[in-house]
Amino acid sequence: MPEVDFELDELDADERISRDFYRHIAVHEDMLVPLAEHHTASAEHSYYVLFDRTATYGHPGDPQYVAVHLHRDHEKRTFDFEQAPLPLPSMA
Repeated sequence: MPEVDFELDELDADERISRDFYRHIAVHEDMLVPLAEHHTASAEHSYYVLFDRTATYGHPGDPQYVAVHLHRDHEKRTFDFEQAPLPLPSMA
């Protein structure tokens, strides 16, 4: 099964962003299946559409897809992100 690689190994973020990224994305990283991804030529921005396999064990109607936008600042060696759980992949 394909795995998602956010390519954040050499980047850092402030405590709030790191905590939020871990809580919303990284903790489930092994259960997220990439359906689509796009990276800008400079690798500053990345967009992902991910299938969350953990949603099948949650409450009925839980969103099974996650859209993630990563913004990397290579000069400052930091990152920021936005994420949204969605019911349909076409909404990402």
